[in-house]
Amino acid sequence: MLHSRICLRRVTSNMVKSMERPGRLRRVRPVVGLLLLLLQAAPGCITVEGLQRCVLELDGRRRAYELHVPDHLAPDEPVPLLVALHRYLGTARGMAHMTGFNDIADREGFIVAYPNGPGARWDTFGGDYRDDVRVVLAVIEDVAATHPIDRRRVYLTGASNGGFMTYVLACVEPGAFAAVAPVKGLMPHDLIEQGSPAAPLPIMIVHGTRDPLVPYDATSVLGEAMLSVDQAVEHWVQRNGCEPHPVVETLPDRDPDDRTRVTVERYAGSATPVVLVRVEGGGHTWPGGHEPGLGILTGRMSRDIEASELIWQFFDETEGPGVHDGASATRARRVPASAMH
Repeated sequence: MLHSRICLRRVTSNMVKSMERPGRLRRVRPVVGLLLLLLQAAPGCITVEGLQRCVLELDGRRRAYELHVPDHLAPDEPVPLLVALHRYLGTARGMAHMTGFNDIADREGFIVAYPNGPGARWDTFGGDYRDDVRVVLAVIEDVAATHPIDRRRVYLTGASNGGFMTYVLACVEPGAFAAVAPVKGLMPHDLIEQGSPAAPLPIMIVHGTRDPLVPYDATSVLGEAMLSVDQAVEHWVQRNGCEPHPVVETLPDRDPDDRTRVTVERYAGSATPVVLVRVEGGGHTWPGGHEPGLGILTGRMSRDIEASELIWQFFDETEGPGVHDGASATRARRVPASAMH
């Protein structure tokens, strides 16, 4: 399938401010206006705060995502791709800021794509998630159309509502990813029958035991049946053919003031491992992330770990068969720069 993309052109406020010094404003304004017009019409894109704004059109609807490509990548060398899905009422840029994946990508040499869900959410209830599944797959193909991607190393993670969506994609499109890592999300019960038991998938699950919004032991959310965290672990251990008894490690209490402790359960005995990162006392947060602490609304933030570092370490040790080559992805149309406002 053919996929095209175009990135929104922007001039950062810092560029404009640097030119609008005393005595220069009158002379610079025409130059800034001309520059903006040229950027809107010219090919390519300008990166703002390390992210490129990209737009796809699917079935007549525009869907946007943010892309981070480290500057030092070799132009012809295939690299891993990490897809990160934001939380409910979140944004792609917010996900990038919260997780800090851009800095890890710069250090380790991979690309990160942050799709925006429609209406700032992902449809993960009632089985009505097909459109969002197609969008995420289209984003992968869109990135691969302009950057050399290692198909054996496409990874997926998501926070909260994005964590629910990570479970959905892991079950309905397991061949698209080498490994997945849902954070503070639950697995919809109707996904148990999805996917093939012959296609296991490495998974790391991160969840706080005192999550007030998506409780660790919850078996329903908004009237929809869910697997609790422990039930989801059991499901994936059986699906991946792992040993039922994990190796348990209690991590150092790096920040006693956060009143959390982290245990890691590793289920081995298979080439497709299952890992549970249980944040004892942790709330509805991204451990070690950059997000405002809302106290009673979200619960405690653990500073004993950095979830993003643990997730990438897990991903970096895993690669898939590379069977998904975009053959089933949805065709996306290029959005002309002049049409984007």
